[in-house]
Amino acid sequence: MDNLEKTLSSCEALARSGASVEEILKCMRDAGINKVLSVLLLSRLGIANMQEAKLIVHNSAVWQDLKNRDEQFEDDVLRAVKEVSRRGGSDTKE
Repeated sequence: MDNLEKTLSSCEALARSGASVEEILKCMRDAGINKVLSVLLLSRLGIANMQEAKLIVHNSAVWQDLKNRDEQFEDDVLRAVKEVSRRGGSDTKE
């Protein structure tokens, strides 16, 4: 059983025992699971759908230290997409 399967098994046991979502996320993070995979695992555990899981993980106390960085990244990407759209497409020459 690899680390991901062990972590999922541990998280399933926590969920069955009535652990909070924060406790489950802490288990994931302590095992080296990143935010994106945490979203997927919350969904797979049936705790939330993907959209809800993304918000839960992003706003969790467990991942609070990365929240501002991730929000800035998202803002930067959206700003870049808007700029490319405003210019009418790609700047690359074919």
